[in-house]
Amino acid sequence: MNGILQGLSNTPPDLLGYMSNKRGWDNADFLNDYADQVAWQESRNRNIAQDNGGPARGVYQIEGYDGSSRNDTVIQRAINFYNDNPEAPRSEEMNNILGKMGTNLDFTSVDPSVQKEIFMIDAYQGSGSLDDLKSGKISPFDFWANYWNQSKDPKNPGLLSNWNNALNERK
Repeated sequence: MNGILQGLSNTPPDLLGYMSNKRGWDNADFLNDYADQVAWQESRNRNIAQDNGGPARGVYQIEGYDGSSRNDTVIQRAINFYNDNPEAPRSEEMNNILGKMGTNLDFTSVDPSVQKEIFMIDAYQGSGSLDDLKSGKISPFDFWANYWNQSKDPKNPGLLSNWNNALNERK
């Protein structure tokens, strides 16, 4: 299997259902699909350190302190999510992650299904409109390029080409 993880689609339905209910969506399948596309784009669903010694870690290639410090951003967004939604379902491992703020968490040490949860919470709490992603007003590529990858040039044709190549590989 070349280290490719299976079952990333197994996000707890109760978290997806909770998000759907809070936002008034009929379902959150689009968010689950987007998370799977990004996992493939970023790491080919492998829980790895970034190639060539880069600072990103885990299935979603979350950078630590040697990069953008995105690890603290996603943890803070999860803390905010659970502070705003204390009744939202969460695992014991998620509770442990919430306590890792400021520790330069290496996401390869986190179970991939929990990485997916925190990725979806980050999208839910972030500045991009998930309603626009759900409706198709913004494409998964544009959402990824602008709000996850945070490219300095999200209109770069090479970025789109890499995204499309990855999705074609996934088929």
